Amino acid sequence: MIPSAWPALVLALGTYRAVRLIGWDDFPPIQRIRDYLTGAVLAQVGSPNAGYTSETPAYTWTYRRPLLAKFVMCAWCVGFWVSCGVYVAWLKEPKWTLYVLAPFALSAAVGITARNLDP
Repeated sequence: MIPSAWPALVLALGTYRAVRLIGWDDFPPIQRIRDYLTGAVLAQVGSPNAGYTSETPAYTWTYRRPLLAKFVMCAWCVGFWVSCGVYVAWLKEPKWTLYVLAPFALSAAVGITARNLDP
């Protein structure tokens, strides 16, 4: 078990930030990896005349590997596996796990605070 609240908070916030980075953030290197793994393709939908007329074409993402795309973008799925990895890492090397996750935890705290307190 985790002995005190501070390591638990760092582990929780660091894991939250890692899951956000894997599944949703648009940080270019991570997004490129995620798009490559899921086979993401931007496809045009809607009217076949869109682009040739005044209609604006609509686009949507399609995936060559839709099951993997669902897994990567499911907070419950990817969150469970990242949490398992973080917990095992903490059991094996608690000090280094906290060192690695501390910047992620601080980033998560800043992001959550900004989202909820900014006007």
